[in-house]
Parts: sequence; structure tokens; C-alpha cells
Amino acid sequence: MDDINRELGALSKGLKNIEEVLERADSSRKLMWDKLSSMDVTMAELRYQQKATADLVQTLKPHVDEFVAYKTNVQGAGKLGRWLWIIGGYLLALAAWFADTIRGINFK
Repeated sequence: MDDINRELGALSKGLKNIEEVLERADSSRKLMWDKLSSMDVTMAELRYQQKATADLVQTLKPHVDEFVAYKTNVQGAGKLGRWLWIIGGYLLALAAWFADTIRGINFK
């Protein structure tokens, strides 16, 4: 009879251990489910923010393209103006040299 009581006690203790493991696993799964739900909400918010940002970029794209075109035009005009000043300076120096040597006018 003692053997049966010991066996029943061991089985009872084993069942309690199994119940504890199952309870911990259950709470662990619940915690994991809560974390996954939170991540799902976060991902939805990120998708919304990404779409809003993409829409804003699409809205601003024509203005940015126009600004880049104006900037390119201004840079080209600046380079053209610089070359015109250089050429004008050489022409003025050539005209002064021509006037000095050909006509005998001395600017010194």
C-alpha cells in the first residue's frame, strides 16, 4: 500500500509540475501575442507615415524640379557672364593697345 501511495504522490507531483509548465507557457504565449499585436499596430502606423511621406514628396517633386531647372539656368548665365567679362576685358585691352600703337594715343 505504501508503494501505491508513493506512486500516486509521484504522479500527483508530476501532474502539478506539468500544470505549472503549461501555465508558464500559457502566460508566455499571451505575452508574445501582446507583443505581436503591438508590433502590428506599430507597423500599420509606419505604413501610414510612409505613405504620407511619399505623397508629400510627390506633391513637392514638381517644385523641386522647377527649382533645379532655375538653378541650372542661373549657373549657366553666371558662367556666360563671367566669360563675357573676360572677353570684354581682352577686347578693351586690345582696343587700348590698338589705340596706343596705331594712332599714337598714349594712356600712360
